[in-house]
Amino acid sequence: MRIVALLTVRNEARYLARCLQHLHGQGVETCLIDHGSDDETLAIAESYLERGVMRIEHLPFTGVFSLEDQLRQKEALATEIDADWFIHQDADEIRQAPPPFRTLAQGIAAVDRQGWNAIDFDEFVFVPVTDEESFAGRDYVAEMRDYYYYEPESPDRFRINAWKKQARVDLVTHAGHQVLFPGRRVCPQAFILRHYMFLSRAHAAAKYGNRRFAEAERARDWHSDRVSASAPLSWPERSDLTRLDATGASTLDAIFDTSRPWRRHFWVEGSKPGQEEPAPAIAAPAQTAGDAGRQRRLGGLLAFKTSQGDAIPAIAPATEEGRPFWSVMIPTFNPQPDYLVETLTGLLALAPDSDVMQIEVVDDASTTVDVAALVSACGGSRVSFYRQASNVGLVANWNTCVQRAHGEWVHLLHQDDRVLPGFYARLHSPCATLPGLTAAYCRGAGIDDVGQVRWVQEPERESPGILADLTARLAAEQRILTPSIVVKRRSYEEIGGYHTGLLYCADWDMYKRLAVLGPVWYEPAALACWRQHEGSASARIRLDGADLADRRRSIQLSQAYLPASATSGAGASGLRGAILWALDTIRTSLLNDDLGTALAQTREIARTLEDLTASGAPSAPDRSAPAAGEHMKLWAEIDRLEAEVQAWRMAAQQLAANRHSPAGLERW
Repeated sequence: MRIVALLTVRNEARYLARCLQHLHGQGVETCLIDHGSDDETLAIAESYLERGVMRIEHLPFTGVFSLEDQLRQKEALATEIDADWFIHQDADEIRQAPPPFRTLAQGIAAVDRQGWNAIDFDEFVFVPVTDEESFAGRDYVAEMRDYYYYEPESPDRFRINAWKKQARVDLVTHAGHQVLFPGRRVCPQAFILRHYMFLSRAHAAAKYGNRRFAEAERARDWHSDRVSASAPLSWPERSDLTRLDATGASTLDAIFDTSRPWRRHFWVEGSKPGQEEPAPAIAAPAQTAGDAGRQRRLGGLLAFKTSQGDAIPAIAPATEEGRPFWSVMIPTFNPQPDYLVETLTGLLALAPDSDVMQIEVVDDASTTVDVAALVSACGGSRVSFYRQASNVGLVANWNTCVQRAHGEWVHLLHQDDRVLPGFYARLHSPCATLPGLTAAYCRGAGIDDVGQVRWVQEPERESPGILADLTARLAAEQRILTPSIVVKRRSYEEIGGYHTGLLYCADWDMYKRLAVLGPVWYEPAALACWRQHEGSASARIRLDGADLADRRRSIQLSQAYLPASATSGAGASGLRGAILWALDTIRTSLLNDDLGTALAQTREIARTLEDLTASGAPSAPDRSAPAAGEHMKLWAEIDRLEAEVQAWRMAAQQLAANRHSPAGLERW
């Protein structure tokens, strides 16, 4: 079995020889990536070629520490190098297998035989305890004995850093703390990570004192603890640490103590066990209008439901006996198998027992995939399966999911999306303690067809809490990603299911109704991922412009139940946002030579411009008269959009003419 450590270094002469010696002795080869070192690092690495170092790569240094660039290169190397297993390694880390294995190679081989394909590591941080202590130039692995067990309360607290070779992996989503890939099965026995961040006070000052971190990574809350380490450090008291007492000649024989976990590194306030800051108290939602106010809002929502006839189905109450807290319902239709496997395996890695969480796949009579067999192979008896007798459509299948859910809180997790560690833990507290909540959601991220994060939503607020003005925000635009929200089942029972007369915007309509019904909790951590790919339902809807038509209908429908304070200008704002989205779709379609989609979107933009003019702008005869500033801005926006639409329409017509496609123009 060939195991390769992927090791990125920049000016790591203090550590490198000891790190490479250890890996070689553990039966692990090293692919070293030098990040523009200007000390002795590269010379040391070259001296270990054919003695554990199998190759040396180079990553130019631009003056800014960019972890993402380093991780992207490791992702690429992990697909290129011919090896059985890989380890994401840093120079200041010493990794071991747990007893009874003597080497990493032995431990990983055993894990492989047992059918696991990823390994987690418990992290033990070794530190000096006085200013006089310095382990520079010494065998710090043998001589530094004081440590603490580091187990932070954060979504990426795991150190899943070793994995069996995959077609592709994602190291970036969790800043290198976790490797992600479809079908990940993490060994329940953690291995050991010994972390030697600082060898002395002078070393600490040199390591982080002048390091510049990439601003984009700082914005994602990466490196926050490393930045604070640049300030003068106060070493922890020896009495607060654990002393490593080896049972044999080597400290590699030692037994590690995990009974006193540190939630933060020692230089961060409140780091010592027992000194953690208490969780912020969750204030109950303000009830300015009391129950009467809620009843009035509910009455308006019920009147809207009645006006829509059978389009909004009633949701029957669930039985109270033996209810789990969560119901995670996964609607499917002709799913791409590896996406569904990734969704299920990621969920199962986080899922509590079945008495706490129901997990069920609800299939809308798929014709291209044996979903039942896929679910059985991936989830066994832990995941229930239900198949519709015939295809009922996307939104009706969502309503079946809700009706079949018997948990107190319902999470619709689509067949190609995923949630990250911490999602259910972060949302559980407000959901369990605030009886008035209708829903709770977190910040989301967008991933592409290979699972790479392409964007992260801007936070609605900086700290967890109730969003006071969510109704107005949602009136103007859809701001919630479907995998990021959990809904109290009682809320569905009160206002009904998803509107089957909508398709692309059925979720947006539901979230607007929930915001009207009562308070919604927000978690600013990005813990849910929405996948964008050409096989998705939303991508298919864009082909004939139905997405934009659906946005118009959703805006029109919501005028019946949104409060006046939320609808003032919201319709026009929502329509303008829809047009800008459609223009982006047109650009992409023309660049991809997709005339049909471009023409369909252009047609819908013209109709939306008519609605936009009618929704909030003055009539044409009044344009030359003195008007409010907002009206003038609106007309300027309409003029700009109309000009851009005409330009793209002409481009589409020219493209059609060049392609001899009169059928396409007839569609316009």
